[in-house]
Amino acid sequence: MADNDAKTFEVNLAISKTKAGIQDTGELYSSGIDDSVFADFNTGENNTIKRAALYYETCLLRCLDEIRPDFAKRFADLGNRITINKEYGDWSCLFEKPSNFLYLIRQTDESSKKLNYDCQPLDFTNYAHTVTGSDDDVYVCTTAHTSADDTDDGEPPDDDGSGNWTLDSTDEYTGADWEESKAYKASQSGILLATNTLSNSDGDSAYIEYIPYEQAGINDDPTKYTESFKHAFATLLASEIETDFERRQKLLNEYELIAKPKAKETKTKDDHEKKTTLVVDARSNLRVG
Repeated sequence: MADNDAKTFEVNLAISKTKAGIQDTGELYSSGIDDSVFADFNTGENNTIKRAALYYETCLLRCLDEIRPDFAKRFADLGNRITINKEYGDWSCLFEKPSNFLYLIRQTDESSKKLNYDCQPLDFTNYAHTVTGSDDDVYVCTTAHTSADDTDDGEPPDDDGSGNWTLDSTDEYTGADWEESKAYKASQSGILLATNTLSNSDGDSAYIEYIPYEQAGINDDPTKYTESFKHAFATLLASEIETDFERRQKLLNEYELIAKPKAKETKTKDDHEKKTTLVVDARSNLRVG
């Protein structure tokens, strides 16, 4: 693999902030770090580079969460709602997150991104999908599978009879419409978005602003960062590279009191950041199922 010049620069910037870097111990720096080193820190050329590679992603994720820079923000239509075999209070709709979801910023309106809606990320353990079958009864997924519109993994009760679905004989749950080519889960854990508002342009899904993350994505590419974000990230990373306790504390203080606030202040101001409006309309009172 070729050296990752942008990440190498970020690591060397962090090293320059450490006690040894200030003393200009040149052998600590790297002329080029390959992506494979970030995947396996043990392959780093010296202990300092190894520490940098080890803490790189952890520090980056923390900065993305705490600073939430504009370059990292994305919007997503969450698609069809789901139902599960768990209680979720007074919320009427649940949605699965995008595959690259990291942090929720807000639920907004696709047609007017100045608007905000009440929503809540809920953490569920061992939940199963529920659907309404062709006989209008509710079925709970008992075997993880991807549905297909034929006799193999089809709509309950007319699926292949292999135990993918079990009838909810207690009438305890509600079911969403069955979908073809959907990955149904029998025991899944994770965070789902709960809301009472359908806010995409079609009025049938939730629309959110969020922070995504994936390796080799835009949030993992320092060439996209603002200068203030680069400085904040390098300062936090330097605190993890640093082996001197006093210098480490100074770097953490610099990150919290100077670098992070500055990175937040220099974000591009969107209209919704200047003034947000909570909207209650007919859709916000939606009750489904």
